[in-house]
Amino acid sequence: MKENNIDYMQVKAVSNSSLSFIEKNPKEFKKFIDGDYVEEKTNYYELGTAIHSAILEPKNYKEIYSFMDYTAPKSPNQKKFCELYSNNPTRKDNKLIEMYSECYSCKGLSEQKIIEEARSVLKDNADYLKYLKKSQKGVILSTSDEKMISSILSSVKEHKKASNLLFNIYADVIADDNIFAENEIEIYWEDKQKIPYKSKIDRLYIDFKNKVVQIIDLKTTAKIDEFENSITNYNYDRQLAFYKIAVYNLFKQKFENQNLEEFTFEFFIVAVSKQDYRVKVYKITEGTINSALNKIYSLLDRVKWHFENDKWDYYLEYYTNDGVIEI
Repeated sequence: MKENNIDYMQVKAVSNSSLSFIEKNPKEFKKFIDGDYVEEKTNYYELGTAIHSAILEPKNYKEIYSFMDYTAPKSPNQKKFCELYSNNPTRKDNKLIEMYSECYSCKGLSEQKIIEEARSVLKDNADYLKYLKKSQKGVILSTSDEKMISSILSSVKEHKKASNLLFNIYADVIADDNIFAENEIEIYWEDKQKIPYKSKIDRLYIDFKNKVVQIIDLKTTAKIDEFENSITNYNYDRQLAFYKIAVYNLFKQKFENQNLEEFTFEFFIVAVSKQDYRVKVYKITEGTINSALNKIYSLLDRVKWHFENDKWDYYLEYYTNDGVIEI
């Protein structure tokens, strides 16, 4: 379970995402779990994260995200100067001259001329300065992004099954002791070899009375009509299976008086189109999950071997076959 003040991304542990590296590139796997793997956060990534937040963590969404449009500075010099000023806003002429001189050649210019040019740049980039100020407190997206997120949220709420899966926490069951429901739930555990693991589930819903566990994953996509292929191409089935392993460990930690073998598992993916905001719900069969579990156990055998032998430069077969690569 999540402990206070833990940053999930900073926890060094095996996750489903890290398993994508272990088979072909153990060195990258080790970087991933050590926190040394740098993944570029594109606008596409930020937008997907914002959609998740709006649906699953609406309070955080309002606190973290704001929306505005702005015109970017026309030159790198303007951009650098605006950023310097934003970090140290001042009305003192000498400080303004100092910052401006870091960005422009001021040879032959009087102090008064430098001040005039500096103030002109700030005036021309007023919107960008507002953006910089807001970005210090959270994530800034465009107003068109805001409209998209609002439309997606409406579509999800209007879809009967998606709405039931994602929002029944707000119904009368919230006060029911027979129900456990949590969004973005973080689970941490160790195996017998003391190898650490972590998982973050979009939504977990447990009905203790009817012995049902629902694991729900929310995905955004640009090609919703091809999403069925994405489930296997991007290992979304394996992700759900890894969540199942996490839930088993959650029961050991939090619900030790419950026999999980008596529970029925249900796995759902709620897919939302960023293009036309259509929503599709996929129910993943137990057979698909079991097949994915077998893949995970095979990958975890590799993980354990690399940890036990502390060898990460090559994949398992290279070491066990005396450095010979068969093709």
